[in-house]
Amino acid sequence: MSEKRTPPERTSQGQLLEEASIWFARMRGPDADLYQTEFDAWRKRGAVHMAAYNRIAEVFNLGKRLADEPSSNLADDKRASNFLAPASLLVAIVAAVLVWWGWIAIMPTDPKSLPKNSAKLASNGAVAGATLDKQFATHLGEIRTFTLSDGSKLTLDTDSLVTTAYDSHARRLRLERGRARFEVFHEHRSFVVLAGAAAVTARGTIFDVWLNKTDNVMVHLLRGKVDVSANTIQTKGFPHILQLRPGQSATVRSGGPHMLAMMQTAHTISDWPTGLVDFNDTKLLDVVEMVNHHGSIKLVIGAPHIANLKVSGTFRINDPLLAAQRLAEIFDLKLDRSIPGEILLLDL
Repeated sequence: MSEKRTPPERTSQGQLLEEASIWFARMRGPDADLYQTEFDAWRKRGAVHMAAYNRIAEVFNLGKRLADEPSSNLADDKRASNFLAPASLLVAIVAAVLVWWGWIAIMPTDPKSLPKNSAKLASNGAVAGATLDKQFATHLGEIRTFTLSDGSKLTLDTDSLVTTAYDSHARRLRLERGRARFEVFHEHRSFVVLAGAAAVTARGTIFDVWLNKTDNVMVHLLRGKVDVSANTIQTKGFPHILQLRPGQSATVRSGGPHMLAMMQTAHTISDWPTGLVDFNDTKLLDVVEMVNHHGSIKLVIGAPHIANLKVSGTFRINDPLLAAQRLAEIFDLKLDRSIPGEILLLDL
């Protein structure tokens, strides 16, 4: 007897509609401004997300028009419809949409029970309330390692987010923001990481992927082999796939035709999971920017010439106060902490 399975694409469609309905309810509520940043990030995950959101909006508007139409038989019908809150109507409409598609998702019957923050971290590091696949995230200033269901290790840099989707044929992961280290457990399924315009395929290897604020991607290989490709049309003359060797990095630029480039990188780029980074003749400004990326307390340079001072040495980038104290000792600087949440670097 063969086991009946739900087609993966159908399950995904039902999940997308459910998540889109939750976002639609939030963005029509009184707290919409609080969710704007998260909502924008959700929409940018792909065209299918925006399409699902638009479908919910269309069905909601259709249902609202039907609810507003006066009944030809009962005068009380119109008055009763005025008491139907938009969010409650949304739940009913979305349920109908999912029935129409043939995939019922579990929807909260009370709009007040909708998750308030899809990016809130649970105690195990997974994102509470996530409805699409499984997500792992870190807070600002946190560096953390997780063990995935297949035995692979995932290390996330500060303020980073990875979504995983495993099935019987492949292990697919997406770096949504920040930087991650993947220590891949070798097995028969492929292991593919997507980030920005880059796709990285690996088996039994260790590599880093970093997605910066402009959606440029850098891949750095520590052990094994990986194939790096750009998942859109390439510029003429640039390779479609690069195979890296340990110590090599590849970059994929965002915007327009995506280009691949390979470089040999310093060994010290591999030390970030420890929180310790070696700097060699680096501008103080660059050191401060890296520390600020990892901590809730911000270092502020109080004079332009301080920014160009050259720094060499090992710094703990996830400890802003310790980093500031070391910089003060090296360059005879004064630390001003009169402003909460800031450490100002000044001349003595």
